[in-house]
Amino acid sequence: MRRHALAIAAAALFVAAAAAFFAFSSPMSRIVSAIRIHREIGDVFDFFTTPKNWPRWHPASISVAGATDHSLDIGEKVTEEIRFGSRTGNEVWRVTARLERDMEYRFNRLWSRLLNALFIRRHFEREPQQALSNAKEILEK
Repeated sequence: MRRHALAIAAAALFVAAAAAFFAFSSPMSRIVSAIRIHREIGDVFDFFTTPKNWPRWHPASISVAGATDHSLDIGEKVTEEIRFGSRTGNEVWRVTARLERDMEYRFNRLWSRLLNALFIRRHFEREPQQALSNAKEILEK
C-alpha cells in the first residue's frame, strides 16, 4: 500500500514538474493553422482581409469597428470585440503585412503561463481551425 502511495506521489510530482517546465520555459506562444479553400486566391484574400467578414466566420469575433468594408492596407487599424469563454474584450489590429494573420501572445505571470500550458493553448489551437472550417464553408458555397 505504501509503495503505491509513493508511486502515485512520484508520478504526480513528475507531471507537475513537466507542466511547470513547459509553462515556464515558453513565454511566447504562436499557433499556425491552415486549410485548402477551393476558390480564386483573390476572393479568399479579400474575404479574410475585410474585417466586416470576421464575425461571420470566426467564433471569437463579436463585432468590428473602424475601416471594416474593404481589404485593409498596410498601416490601417481596426478594433475587434472578441469573446473568450465568458469574457469579452477589444483588440486593436494593425496591418503590418498583407500575407498572413499572426497572433502571438504572452503571459508574464507564472500562474497564467501554467494555465496556458494546461488549458488556454489548446483552446487557441482548436478555435482557429474551426474558424477556417467556417470560412471554407462560406467561400465554397
